[in-house]
Amino acid sequence: NSTRHNQTAQTIRKNMASILSSIRSIAASNSEPLTKFDVPNTTFGDAFFAQSGIRIEGTYGISSPCLQFWFDCTLVLVIDVIFGLIISSILYYYVLPKNLKQTAMSNSNVYVLGFGVIIPCCYLLPYAVIDATGIQNSVVRFTLSAPMVFYAFRCVEAMCGFVPPVVTSSPLDYAIYFATPTEFM
Repeated sequence: NSTRHNQTAQTIRKNMASILSSIRSIAASNSEPLTKFDVPNTTFGDAFFAQSGIRIEGTYGISSPCLQFWFDCTLVLVIDVIFGLIISSILYYYVLPKNLKQTAMSNSNVYVLGFGVIIPCCYLLPYAVIDATGIQNSVVRFTLSAPMVFYAFRCVEAMCGFVPPVVTSSPLDYAIYFATPTEFM
């Protein structure tokens, strides 16, 4: 039994290391532009840009699409959805029954769970993942952080009893509603 437990722990460690190394590759992806061009100071609409103080001269480049970037964004979004599924199951079984008067859990315990555990985790998890993986890309950081803000608001929604009744009919319906950040996509 102990050997099986050690093998399972090693497998989990290997899988987590693989995921983290894949996320770390985001920080290392520096691609050189395919072509570069200069925009001089005198361009069309120069009078408008001069009045508004916007300056567009400089050197710009066009890069080829990077498939690794899109894979990494997808991986980060999958991590967000998995975290959302975990939170949605906690809310469905411990917070929503309070609103339906089916549990002995008091209001204060619900608020401690929501405001003391779930919402701080929503705001701190992106920082921990970014720090652990060294993600430098702003788009990937946003992809990791934005759904967590939605999860925090949906937690408040559940604690205050404003969850749409149609999604509380089953754990799957609530998980799909909660963990899919459709406002973000």
